[in-house]
Amino acid sequence: MNAVQLASLHKPDLVLLDLSMPRVNGLEAAEQIRLSNPSLRVIIFSELHGLSLGDECRRRGADSFVSKSILPEGLLMEIQRLFSE
Repeated sequence: MNAVQLASLHKPDLVLLDLSMPRVNGLEAAEQIRLSNPSLRVIIFSELHGLSLGDECRRRGADSFVSKSILPEGLLMEIQRLFSE
């Protein structure tokens, strides 16, 4: 089962997606998840970083992008930010 199927089945509050995943990458998964679960929060993370990558992630359906270089503190801060809005 892939991330899109699992999100559809379990309906979590938050999905964390790696940009590089087998079969479906994080951008494609974010788009597909948002189609069936528009209110679900999606964060994509990757070893890659840059403003344009963050913009692309948000354009494709993610709420946020986090670089793995700032894990775990950066991820925790981003989750708190998303759920305090």
